[in-house]
Amino acid sequence: MYLVIDVTTENPQLILYQSKKMIATYSWSGISDLSEKLLVEIDKFLAVNKIKLADVKKFWAKTNPRFMMTSNIVKTTVSILKWANG
Repeated sequence: MYLVIDVTTENPQLILYQSKKMIATYSWSGISDLSEKLLVEIDKFLAVNKIKLADVKKFWAKTNPRFMMTSNIVKTTVSILKWANG
């Protein structure tokens, strides 16, 4: 199972895949406060789908060069999640 954090548009999106099949998505408005909301939204998304963080084996960041600060926030979050998950 893997989690994609997509910030290629104005609305951040979380996408959960099992093998190569998309099993859940979640999007919210507001990229401006991403640093405050991203971890909370990931936690809610996983809880709604009854997935534990330990069940996620890979994390991916889909970024847009136009949103440099947002891209850096997402890349850092993905690095921390990978580290936390071992």
